[in-house]
Amino acid sequence: MTSVWVVTTGTYSDYRIKRIFSTKELAERYVATIDNPDVDVEGWDLDESFDPDSVYWEIVFVEDTGRVWAAHRYEEGVPDGRTVNDFQRTSSKYYDGRGHRWTGVVQARTKEHAIKIASERLVMALARENGMG
Repeated sequence: MTSVWVVTTGTYSDYRIKRIFSTKELAERYVATIDNPDVDVEGWDLDESFDPDSVYWEIVFVEDTGRVWAAHRYEEGVPDGRTVNDFQRTSSKYYDGRGHRWTGVVQARTKEHAIKIASERLVMALARENGMG
């Protein structure tokens, strides 16, 4: 699978793509030339999300335990204009006051595969939040 290296900055509504490179080395060389401590280099697989037989799944994890709290299948498109593979910490009255959840949308053929992909994306989100990614 072909990959590209994307230089990004910001989080949530401030998230921006600055440049895209064919190698990680070029992306890191570019980052070294700019004065911005909030820049990240992300590896993206090309054509990864295209699978005509897959659907979108919203996966919700319990923050304290990491267990799956909910997995909801969407037959048509990404729900509510959400971004695929973007996990966010959420809190809601629906969680019975039991702390925060991490919620994200992934594309997969089965619930089990969606949970696996979501688990990997959650680890990446947690690493970024803790300054390790």
